[in-house]
Order: sequence, then C-alpha cells, then structure tokens
Amino acid sequence: MVIYQDGVALADVAYSGALVDTVIPNLGIGVKTNNTGEVANGGNPGYWDGLIDDLGLWKRALTPAEIDAIYQAGLRGIPLDRASLAGPASDPALAIEKNGDKILLSWSIGAEGGWILTSTTDLAASIWQAVESEVVAAGNRNTVTLTPDASTTWYRLERP
Repeated sequence: MVIYQDGVALADVAYSGALVDTVIPNLGIGVKTNNTGEVANGGNPGYWDGLIDDLGLWKRALTPAEIDAIYQAGLRGIPLDRASLAGPASDPALAIEKNGDKILLSWSIGAEGGWILTSTTDLAASIWQAVESEVVAAGNRNTVTLTPDASTTWYRLERP
C-alpha cells in the first residue's frame, strides 16, 4: 500500500489482503470513529484540524501514472470526477488564423472536458466574459469565427 500527498508517494508498506475484513456501517472521514463506526471515538476522536480538498475512493489500486494524472488535473482546476486517468493532458494551444475579414480561433479538444473561450477589452479590469460566437467542433479542434471591430480584444481559454 502506498500513501500519496500532492502526487508524491510518502509511505510504502507491503500489504496483501483486504483492508477491512468486515462490512462497516459508516466511514469516518476527518474523525476516528468508535468500534461500531457510528460516532466519534469518545476517548480519542482524532478530529482532522484542517481542510480536505479532494477525496476519492476507488475499488482498486491506482497506478502511479493515474495518481499523477489526477494530481496534475487538480493543479489545472479540473474536478476530481473529471480527471482523466489516462495521464496528464497538455493544455490546448490557441491558434489564430485570418480568413478574409474574419478571424478564426481554434484549439484542441481535450479528453478531460471542454475549454471556454473568453475575452476582455480591458486587461487592467480583469473582467473576462465567455465569447458568444458559435463553437464548431471538427476533427480534434474547436473553432470560433469572429468579425473583428475597431477595439482591441484579448482572448484566452478557461476551464468551465
């Protein structure tokens, strides 16, 4: 059994067999329960003093690569339930192409969920809004076609 914190193995102990031999009625997270698993242990409850960010339970052992993928997804703001166990994906590159009087912005479609194209005309105010143009998916790319105006506009991709 290996214990991980922030994607790094902290402890490794050889173990075989079931972690729990019998069915327990409750599971205490952030507290040590009594022998029945119903309430906190009155003599030594061992309450967690802090915050638990993401908590996940699996029916099987995860590989180190899967654990790293989950950790890397968390660093990019991807919720635990949307992290890809296939490995960390790179952030999509935003491509810009001019087509006549139109501008096409495109980015790769990731396996971990979509990206939202946002824009602002004032970087100092840092107010980004979703671009309301239609996103067209073709192959492994998303594309938005824009008609530029006289204002300066900045674009970026954000996780929903």
